[in-house]
This record gives sequence, C-alpha cells and structure tokens, in this order.
Amino acid sequence: MFLPKCFPDELLFCRIIRHFIQSGMTSTNYLEWMFGTRKVSIHPVLTCDIENISQYSRENAEKILYQQTLAPLFFIFMPNQAFNLQKSMISGNSSKALRICQYHKFNYESGLSLKYCSLCARDDLRNCGVAYWHRDHQILGVNTCSTHGILLNVKSVAARQRLDESLLPCCNGDIIYSTETEKEFSIFSKDILNYFSNPGTKLDLSIYKSELYSQGYISKNGRVRRNKLMSDFSKYSEQFSSNCSYNFPKDKNDKKYFSTLLSNTANQHPFKYLSLGFWLFRKLDKLLLAKKYKPPKEKTKRAKSHKLIKLDKNIKHSEKTLKITASVKNQIYALAIRGFHRSAIARRFNISTGSVEHEISQHPGLVDHRKRCKFESRRRRYRLQIIRFRRLHPAALRKDIRKAHDSAFIWLYLYDRTWLERSLPQATKPKPKGRVDWKRRDNELSDKVRRLMVKHKGHLNRTKLDKLLGGHGWMIKQRKKLPRTMTVYNDLKK
Repeated sequence: MFLPKCFPDELLFCRIIRHFIQSGMTSTNYLEWMFGTRKVSIHPVLTCDIENISQYSRENAEKILYQQTLAPLFFIFMPNQAFNLQKSMISGNSSKALRICQYHKFNYESGLSLKYCSLCARDDLRNCGVAYWHRDHQILGVNTCSTHGILLNVKSVAARQRLDESLLPCCNGDIIYSTETEKEFSIFSKDILNYFSNPGTKLDLSIYKSELYSQGYISKNGRVRRNKLMSDFSKYSEQFSSNCSYNFPKDKNDKKYFSTLLSNTANQHPFKYLSLGFWLFRKLDKLLLAKKYKPPKEKTKRAKSHKLIKLDKNIKHSEKTLKITASVKNQIYALAIRGFHRSAIARRFNISTGSVEHEISQHPGLVDHRKRCKFESRRRRYRLQIIRFRRLHPAALRKDIRKAHDSAFIWLYLYDRTWLERSLPQATKPKPKGRVDWKRRDNELSDKVRRLMVKHKGHLNRTKLDKLLGGHGWMIKQRKKLPRTMTVYNDLKK
C-alpha cells in the first residue's frame, strides 16, 4: 500500500497522516508496519527516515527531502552542517538531525506546532477534497499566508507519536488580514524555499555582507557600523506584528543580534537570514544576482624586529610565523588577566590557541585567576537572570523561575545556594488535590442506599450496607463526606 499522491506544496507529514487514515490501522500498528517499531515520533516539518518512507511512495528519497520538508532552509543557512543533516534525515537518525538544526531552540515561541490558512483550507477542500498542511506556511517566523495575506492560525502538536485522525487543518479559523510588508515577506520566504528545493542549489552567505557594504553599513576596513545598522533595522522590524517580535532585536542597543549572524560562527535562526535578506534585497532575483563579499586586505601583518610594520609595495617582508618574544608574552599576560578568550588572543597575535594556552600555564597563578574570573562572571550573569525575572514576575513561584532559567537555577543551587535561597520566593507547601469527587459520589450512593434499604425493609446496619455497596468502607470511614447518603440511611433505618 503506497502513500497517497502529493498535493501541491504538501508536507510529507501530511501525506503520512492521510495514509494512516486510509489504512484504518491503529497508530501503534501503523508505526510498526511503516517504521518497524511503534516507538517512533514523527516530526511534522523535519520528518526523518526518508529512505524508508520513499519505498512506499515510488519517489526518490532526495526529492522527498528537498520538496516536502523544511530541510532546504537549514541546508542553505547552515552550510557547514548540511551534509550531516541530510545524512541523518535520510537514514532515520532523528535525534541527531534535530540536534544539528536546533529546531526546538528556534521554535520556542509556540512549541511544536503547525500553521494553516483557513482560506487555503477551504480552497483545498473544494479542489482536492481534503484540507492539508502547506509547506510554505511552516517556515519559521512567517505568520502570514503568501496567497491570501491573512494571519496563519496555529495548531499545537502535543502527542508524542503525532498520528491523529483529527490532525488536519480546519476551515473555521480566524480571518485577520496582516500588513502588506508581512505579506511581501511571506512571498519572499516562499520563493527562497521553492528555489532552493532543487538539489545542488547553494547560497553564498557572504552576499549579505556584500550588500551591507554597498549600502554603507560596513566600512572600507571591514568594520560593521552597528549603530546605524541597528537603528535602521529596528525601524524596519516595527512593520511586523508582535507575533514575530521574539525573532527581531529587542531594541536599538541589541548589537549582539548581528554579531554571530555576520561572522557565521554559530547556527542562526533561519528567520534572521530571511528577514535580513528581505530588508536588503526585497526580491529573490536581486538576491541571486548579488556579488560575493571580498574582505579588505589587511594593512598590518607579520612582525619584523619585534614591531608591527605597514605593508608597502616597495617593502619586502618575511612570510615567517611571528615569534613569541618577551614583548608578545607580556601582552598575552595582560590580555589573559583581563579575561580575554584564548582564541581572541591567538587571532590578535596570529599564533595558535595552543601557544596561548602554553604561555598562560607558564605564568604563576594565572590559570587559577582566570578560573576565578570565569566563576565570578558566570555567577553575576546567572544572578542577574534570576533578579530580572523576579522583577518582571513578582508573583512567580520557584518552579516558574526554574522553568524559565533552568541552567542558572541549577548552577546557583550547586555553587551559590545561600544566595539563591535568599533570593527565591518563600516555598509553598504542596496542596494535595483530591482525586475523588465526593459530592458526585454522595449523589450516586444516596440512590443506591435508598433502594437497598427499601429492599431489606430498613434492617441493615452500616457494616452490612457497606458490604452490599462493594466493601469500600465508604459508609464507615468516609461517612462525614457523604451527608446526603447518611441522611437517607438514617431516615430509612429501623
């Protein structure tokens, strides 16, 4: 039995749902038949084990991966991890795939959820006979339908196995029109996804820096003019609704927003690249025609006679590696004492990180000093997180603080427990929740007691009556919780 034919822009997860409904199996039996085990959790937008699924669809595994999941977005915006991510998704290593792309971290605003347009659902129901999940609606950070220009409705996916007959879009969602900018952004994001859904297409992320340079946000020396960039980008972000505010800079002073984005040193939310690309290029065609960024040539290079010299066309310089002289050692010590990272020190002097570590270890007491500084820095940072959260949420409980800042809470509990206990709200005693609705049970028992007492003409004591009711001890130990029942019993007792 093969998967049903793919509708235009349909998610692979939706095809599996439709196939599950048509099969008539239970969820556990279907998973065991499809994947060989019932302990499988199917991810809605990054569905793994593509090679196995392709056997039931008569389609190429690579085509399914590129055209029926959101994997292409992560391939182009995380080029260093693209090969490992593709390999994990095809082979079925879902935990490694989610770890690589950090989807749960990127999708923290609504948890694991799916988005749909109620007008698209009506069109699908009319044209295809069933409403289905559209792939372009699931792009991270996009909250507007590119076709109808209305805000997308969100449906959470809470079940672990996520095989549910009711897990399809509905047609009665809210219809709220978004701004023109949000609609254009959703169209731009959809064009990006569709264009790079062809295997082999790649994007050089340096075009972002090239366009920033041409618009004057990067100087000739390669330095980013952060004040101007953040000011203009903040004005642009104000055109979006509050639903996307978590993905934009907090304010004009949030200069860390572009630090890792432009340096390509860490995985970034795909929405950051999409929003920056839309702000700079507006159209896909312009983005594809953009030139690669050529960093400016450094004017200061190798050391000669223990001093940095400027390069000149007529001056010949040695290409030998910089020697770690006494002067360089003193500068390394000075930076190390101030808390600079060893990688930053190594880049500054054009030496290896191991050389910096060696020099730091040679200085008496410097390693312990850096450990102490790191400890104090982490303690200040974690303390500040707890203090800020308590100011914003004065009525929060201890469990709320731990849920919001788990790492900070655990670290302070282990290494700074005295301050943590003093700063946390007073612990509340747990209140046990009764699992029995005694009022409802009283009403039910009163009728049963009435019938039994009438049947035995009132010649029943509470012990015999309790045995007839099942021997639970309700008429003996819990009689204070059954006022109506006891009233019936006393009235009919002889």
